Amino acid sequence: MGFTDTGLLPLKAASAMAQWVPVGPAAAGSQLSETVIPLSDTTVLPLGINTATIPTYGGAAAVAIKGQRAYGIAAASLGMGAQVAIASTNGALGPIVASGIPAIASGVPAAVAAVAARFAVGVALKNAATGDHFPILVDPAQVI
Repeated sequence: MGFTDTGLLPLKAASAMAQWVPVGPAAAGSQLSETVIPLSDTTVLPLGINTATIPTYGGAAAVAIKGQRAYGIAAASLGMGAQVAIASTNGALGPIVASGIPAIASGVPAAVAAVAARFAVGVALKNAATGDHFPILVDPAQVI
Protein backbone atom coordinates (compact mmCIF):
# COMPACT_ATOMS: atom_id res chain seq x y z
CA MET A 1 0.00 0.00 0.00
CA GLY A 2 1.14 3.53 -0.63
CA PHE A 3 0.19 6.91 0.71
CA THR A 4 -3.19 8.32 -0.24
CA ASP A 5 -3.76 11.77 -1.69
CA THR A 6 -4.54 12.99 1.84
CA GLY A 7 -1.10 11.97 3.09
CA LEU A 8 -2.66 9.56 5.60
CA LEU A 9 -1.10 6.12 5.81
CA PRO A 10 -3.68 3.53 4.66
CA LEU A 11 -3.59 0.48 6.91
CA LYS A 12 -5.99 -2.28 8.02
CA ALA A 13 -7.69 -2.61 11.40
CA ALA A 14 -7.07 -5.78 13.42
CA SER A 15 -10.28 -5.03 15.31
CA ALA A 16 -13.07 -2.49 15.53
CA MET A 17 -11.74 0.81 16.85
CA ALA A 18 -12.85 4.29 17.72
CA GLN A 19 -11.84 7.48 15.97
CA TRP A 20 -8.95 9.57 17.32
CA VAL A 21 -7.11 6.78 19.17
CA PRO A 22 -3.39 6.04 18.91
CA VAL A 23 -2.62 2.90 16.93
CA GLY A 24 0.35 0.59 16.71
CA PRO A 25 1.41 -2.56 14.88
CA ALA A 26 -0.67 -5.71 15.47
CA ALA A 27 2.44 -7.66 16.53
CA ALA A 28 6.11 -7.74 15.64
CA GLY A 29 6.71 -10.37 12.98
CA SER A 30 2.97 -10.94 12.59
CA GLN A 31 1.37 -12.38 9.47
CA LEU A 32 -1.01 -9.41 9.69
CA SER A 33 1.00 -7.11 7.45
CA GLU A 34 -0.12 -3.46 7.39
CA THR A 35 -2.51 -4.15 10.30
CA VAL A 36 -2.86 -1.94 13.36
CA ILE A 37 -4.51 -2.17 16.77
CA PRO A 38 -5.70 0.56 19.13
CA LEU A 39 -3.12 1.17 21.86
CA SER A 40 -4.11 1.26 25.52
CA ASP A 41 -0.78 1.95 27.26
CA THR A 42 2.59 3.59 26.68
CA THR A 43 4.69 0.46 26.18
CA VAL A 44 4.41 0.42 22.35
CA LEU A 45 5.67 3.16 20.03
CA PRO A 46 2.55 4.45 18.26
CA LEU A 47 2.54 4.62 14.47
CA GLY A 48 0.05 7.47 14.58
CA ILE A 49 -3.61 8.27 15.28
CA ASN A 50 -6.61 6.62 13.63
CA THR A 51 -8.76 9.29 11.95
CA ALA A 52 -12.09 7.45 11.58
CA THR A 53 -14.28 4.95 13.43
CA ILE A 54 -13.77 1.42 12.09
CA PRO A 55 -16.65 -0.98 12.79
CA THR A 56 -15.08 -4.30 11.77
CA TYR A 57 -11.90 -6.35 11.48
CA GLY A 58 -10.03 -5.67 8.26
CA GLY A 59 -11.60 -2.27 7.72
CA ALA A 60 -9.51 0.51 6.24
CA ALA A 61 -7.66 2.55 8.85
CA ALA A 62 -6.49 5.98 7.71
CA VAL A 63 -3.68 6.85 10.10
CA ALA A 64 -2.20 10.31 10.63
CA ILE A 65 1.55 9.80 11.03
CA LYS A 66 4.53 11.83 12.28
CA GLY A 67 4.33 15.47 11.27
CA GLN A 68 0.61 15.40 10.52
CA ARG A 69 -2.25 16.95 12.47
CA ALA A 70 -4.92 14.79 14.09
CA TYR A 71 -7.14 14.92 17.16
CA GLY A 72 -7.03 13.21 20.52
CA ILE A 73 -9.38 12.85 23.47
CA ALA A 74 -8.15 14.41 26.71
CA ALA A 75 -7.99 12.05 29.71
CA ALA A 76 -6.97 15.01 31.87
CA SER A 77 -6.64 18.78 31.54
CA LEU A 78 -3.69 19.84 29.43
CA GLY A 79 -2.21 22.95 27.90
CA MET A 80 -1.07 23.87 24.44
CA GLY A 81 2.45 22.60 23.82
CA ALA A 82 2.15 19.69 26.26
CA GLN A 83 3.74 16.44 25.15
CA VAL A 84 0.96 13.84 25.45
CA ALA A 85 0.90 10.08 26.01
CA ILE A 86 -1.77 7.44 26.41
CA ALA A 87 -3.28 7.96 29.87
CA SER A 88 -6.30 5.65 29.76
CA THR A 89 -7.04 2.15 28.52
CA ASN A 90 -9.49 3.67 26.01
CA GLY A 91 -6.64 5.54 24.28
CA ALA A 92 -7.39 8.96 25.77
CA LEU A 93 -4.33 11.18 26.16
CA GLY A 94 -2.81 13.05 29.09
CA PRO A 95 0.13 15.40 29.48
CA ILE A 96 3.47 13.92 30.42
CA VAL A 97 4.48 15.53 33.70
CA ALA A 98 7.95 15.94 35.20
CA SER A 99 7.91 12.41 36.66
CA GLY A 100 7.45 11.01 33.16
CA ILE A 101 4.00 9.69 34.05
CA PRO A 102 0.98 10.96 32.11
CA ALA A 103 -1.85 12.51 34.10
CA ILE A 104 -4.10 9.49 34.65
CA ALA A 105 -7.86 9.41 34.26
CA SER A 106 -9.90 7.98 37.14
CA GLY A 107 -10.78 4.31 36.82
CA VAL A 108 -7.53 3.32 35.12
CA PRO A 109 -6.09 0.06 36.48
CA ALA A 110 -3.20 0.56 38.90
CA ALA A 111 -0.85 -1.38 36.60
CA VAL A 112 -1.37 1.20 33.86
CA ALA A 113 -1.23 4.18 36.25
CA ALA A 114 2.08 2.99 37.72
CA VAL A 115 3.91 2.78 34.40
CA ALA A 116 5.95 5.81 33.41
CA ALA A 117 5.31 6.97 29.87
CA ARG A 118 7.78 5.26 27.56
CA PHE A 119 6.37 6.69 24.35
CA ALA A 120 4.66 9.98 23.60
CA VAL A 121 2.01 10.30 20.90
CA GLY A 122 2.55 13.95 20.05
CA VAL A 123 2.16 17.57 21.12
CA ALA A 124 -1.10 19.31 22.02
CA LEU A 125 -1.89 22.26 19.74
CA LYS A 126 -4.62 23.68 22.02
CA ASN A 127 -5.65 23.66 25.68
CA ALA A 128 -8.15 20.92 26.58
CA ALA A 129 -10.25 19.86 29.55
CA THR A 130 -10.98 16.24 30.44
CA GLY A 131 -13.11 14.67 27.70
CA ASP A 132 -12.40 17.36 25.08
CA HIS A 133 -11.25 16.58 21.56
CA PHE A 134 -8.10 18.58 20.88
CA PRO A 135 -5.72 18.95 17.92
CA ILE A 136 -2.34 17.21 18.09
CA LEU A 137 0.81 17.39 16.06
CA VAL A 138 1.54 13.67 15.72
CA ASP A 139 5.09 13.09 16.87
CA PRO A 140 5.62 9.58 18.29
CA ALA A 141 8.75 9.57 20.44
CA GLN A 142 10.46 7.67 23.21
CA VAL A 143 10.47 9.74 26.40
CA ILE A 144 12.32 7.49 28.89
